[in-house]
Amino acid sequence: MAKKLFRTLHEKFPDSIFDAYSYRNDAIVVVDKAAIYDICKFLRDNRTFRFDMLLDLAGVDYLGLGRDPRFEVVYTLHSFKTNNRLRIKAPIDERDPQIQS
Repeated sequence: MAKKLFRTLHEKFPDSIFDAYSYRNDAIVVVDKAAIYDICKFLRDNRTFRFDMLLDLAGVDYLGLGRDPRFEVVYTLHSFKTNNRLRIKAPIDERDPQIQS
């Protein structure tokens, strides 16, 4: 499922997907914060993936770890149809700490 999901997201949002990989059976994508609403809506409405539940929403502060950008918003989605999980990470610059909701 992850490969098909990654390929579909790259095709649909070519300039907004920064990275895509799997870790411990979870698919993970790193996206442009400007596209988060459109990407989440697509994943919810797409008949193949149907990520219909937000399991978790977290903010991460990498202060002291030397990461740039400093912040990250992490969404964990679940599909009841496919029983798959997806983690979406959106890096957030500390000079503009905002994201669509």
